[in-house]
This record gives sequence, C-alpha cells and structure tokens, in this order.
Amino acid sequence: MYQRLLIPLLALLLLPAAAAGHASLRSATPAPNATLQTSPTSLRLVFSEHVNGSGDALVAVSADGVRVSGTATITGGVLTAPLSALRPGRYAYSYTVESLDGHVITGSVAFAVRTRTRAATPTSVMLNDRRVRLSGARVGQRTLLLWAGVREGTVRWTSPLLAAPFVWTIRDGNASGLLPFAGDYALEVRARTSIFHETIATGTTTIQP
Repeated sequence: MYQRLLIPLLALLLLPAAAAGHASLRSATPAPNATLQTSPTSLRLVFSEHVNGSGDALVAVSADGVRVSGTATITGGVLTAPLSALRPGRYAYSYTVESLDGHVITGSVAFAVRTRTRAATPTSVMLNDRRVRLSGARVGQRTLLLWAGVREGTVRWTSPLLAAPFVWTIRDGNASGLLPFAGDYALEVRARTSIFHETIATGTTTIQP
C-alpha cells in the first residue's frame, strides 16, 4: 500500500523541477567549428522546447562584419534563417531566443567554407597571472593549452563582430575550436581543477588574418 502511494507522490515532486527547466540547444547546422565543402543555404537550430524571438534572432556575418543571412523564423523549437551564397572563407552566426519561462538563450557558432587552416607559430596568452599556449595567433582551427591540473571547463571567446561569445570545451587541459575572424578577442576561462574548486581567468589576444 505504501508503495502505491509513494510513486504518485514522487511524480508530483518531480513536476516542478521539469517545469522549471530552461530550453537548451539540441543541434546546430552548420555545426560548431565545421569546415564545409559547399556553401550552406540556410542556418538551422533545434531547441529542446518552444522558443520565441525576432527576425534578428539568428544572424550570420562574414569576416568583414557583413551580414550574410536573411530574416529568421521560428517554428516551435526550430530556428532557421536563409543564407546568401557564401564564398570560401570563415563565418560565424549568433542566436538569441527566449524560452517559455522567460530564460534567454544566446551563443555564437563559427564555421568555414572551403578554407584550410594555415600554419602558425605557437604564441603565449596571458590570463590573469597565468601564461597559456595558443597554437597560433592566426585565424583557423586552433588549440589552447591550459595549465597543469585542469580537469574540465570552458573557454569563452568574445569578438566585437559577434553578438555573443562562442565557447570551447576544455578536455584534458586543452580546448580547441575555430577562430573565424582577425582582430581582438576577450577570453574567459572557467577551469575546474577539482570537484570543489573552479578558477576563472580573463585576458585578451589579437588574432591575425
């Protein structure tokens, strides 16, 4: 008898937690850091639930800051925007939508079209009082080597050309991704060195063409 009562009670307790959840990004096309052999015709983001946003909820720009996407549309949890024919080069798109509970979801994604990464000399970047190694201060696919003891975390790159930062995931002390544009970037590293300790370090670096 107690078991029969317990199951419905547990279900009721879980309902508020489920209702309080925010929408999350499930998939993005083009995918983050992808290098495509043909020009995509549209952008498409899929969220875990319905979202709301304006015609500027999804905007793609070229390396010189020119908008290359049309008006965004939302159907349920799917956000799309048409793209102009893209020449070989590097691009990024930013999104800003609102979930049903009012939570704002924003981010940026970098991708390339028929463009290879050029070789570059590794360089140092200062984050607070820590020196970290970047595989090259030029646009393209790059890797940031962090300090010893880092287990996991994120690196957020903010560019004046993008409405939101794009995020690299730290794995085994390294974080890799595409730096799409030349210019100045602000970095924020949130690195976990243990279950109970997280270090936050910030800095700036300049990326060359």
